[in-house]
Amino acid sequence: MINDKHISFALKLSEDAGKIMINNFKLGMKKEWKEDGSPVTKTDIEIDNMVVQRVHDLFPDHGILAEESGLDKVKEYLWVCDPIDGTRPFSIGMPTFAFSIALVHGGVPLLGVVCDPVLGRTFLGIKDRGAFYENNKLKVSSQKRLEKGAVVGIGSTKSMKYNIQELSNQLYEKNVSRISVGSSTYTGMLVAAGEFVASIYPITKPWDTAALKVIVEEAGGRVTDFKGNNPMFNKNMDGSLVTNGFVHDEILDLVQKFAEPNPNFKESLVL
Repeated sequence: MINDKHISFALKLSEDAGKIMINNFKLGMKKEWKEDGSPVTKTDIEIDNMVVQRVHDLFPDHGILAEESGLDKVKEYLWVCDPIDGTRPFSIGMPTFAFSIALVHGGVPLLGVVCDPVLGRTFLGIKDRGAFYENNKLKVSSQKRLEKGAVVGIGSTKSMKYNIQELSNQLYEKNVSRISVGSSTYTGMLVAAGEFVASIYPITKPWDTAALKVIVEEAGGRVTDFKGNNPMFNKNMDGSLVTNGFVHDEILDLVQKFAEPNPNFKESLVL
């Protein structure tokens, strides 16, 4: 189902998106604010437009779901893209952002590419074929427990579906290092690389996690929503939990005990 044309297309898109991000990355960046309180920059729009146009040109029978332009077409194959995951750090001169794209079939990601343009890192995942960085296979951390030495990426805002402050406190009590960089894709990428044991974000949009699903799981990890379900990536999610697999159930137990639903959360439909 996935062929070389799909792979080379996604890799070339990530390379070109990375160049645009680096060219526009600077202090004092102009930004606008969306209804959910998150920023958007001209770079988000530029990359989003590039992705939409190129998918139209090369795969006219495929659909596109991108953060800034929304759902373009409902098709059997769907390219799910976040032009910049981590727009907030990008817009304030903090180098923890990434481009993310996945090819999804029937809600299941078959191909995922994540690009960190600052350090020139590109991660590739192909379902049932593996996850790779610089032609080397990626492998998640073998740490079995949430304890000293474990590093978890975690982040949220008041506009998200769950309040995870108490969950973060519970990780602190376990002597777990908690790092927030403003990008679930960035921390998820580091789960695939074996540096973090988990990434916990109360996000709901499929473009935040679609590429990570195939990359992390092909590296030996596990990706579910906050209820432990296997998410479909042609609709909204119920939180994003990305782990090395070993600590997944332990974190899921904490999530279900301490992640508090946000009564003011308003879901915007994707499909």
